[in-house]
Amino acid sequence: MRVDPKNRLGRAAYLLGLLLVGLASGFLTCCTARLYTKPPYTTDSGGFSTFGLTGSPLAGVIFGLVLSVYFQVYKSLRTIKRVLGLVGASILADFTAGYAGYAVGLSRFSVLNLKVIGVSDMYATALIVGGFVGAAILFLALWFLLAANQSWSFFSLKLIIYSLTGSFLAVLGWALAPSLGAVLWHTLNFFHLDESTAKEAQESNYAAFYSLYAVWQSGMAVLLGGLLPTRREAACSPEDGSPLMFLRLRP
Repeated sequence: MRVDPKNRLGRAAYLLGLLLVGLASGFLTCCTARLYTKPPYTTDSGGFSTFGLTGSPLAGVIFGLVLSVYFQVYKSLRTIKRVLGLVGASILADFTAGYAGYAVGLSRFSVLNLKVIGVSDMYATALIVGGFVGAAILFLALWFLLAANQSWSFFSLKLIIYSLTGSFLAVLGWALAPSLGAVLWHTLNFFHLDESTAKEAQESNYAAFYSLYAVWQSGMAVLLGGLLPTRREAACSPEDGSPLMFLRLRP
């Protein structure tokens, strides 16, 4: 089945599906927290938690694979090269965004104070930079793998909007730790996938990472759907999915 962009109801269902797929990917990523933690869960009490510091190393893998399956169902990827390209781009985006945000957050550039929405200055800077970098990498990958011919001005505008949205979603996701993060923690705790206490989940940043993954991955999934070729454009694109073919842009 391929979504016809002329069918608004079909397009809406397609994007709604992407939203749900992004939420599912975010939840699966949260489920990996247990692999990188052990009691007493907080570093202040001598615990070990790489998840509370840098999140899940499997986030990019899970997000890329889940999206690939959904896109393949809708015949959006069409070739194994594009599937591998999307998964690889997702892994690269997660790795680069995490370390870029972490490095900048600890540097002298950490000057943004967003405590008004519950995000400290160090985390705010890291989230803005990490969200921007991760979204930019995913955008560039999907553009050259899947997007139809567009003008460079349109490309630049979309890259800026997409990347800034990535920053916004990252900050928003982290700020929702007391609400959405708490709901996800209770869910994981019920299934014994997170055995920390509610206080530990907040102090160790588990809840913040939970809500971050749910918000950022679901938002990015919907935005990525807007980059996919329409039915007419896909029919005119090369079967081998060569990125070089998409460099033939209109002046």
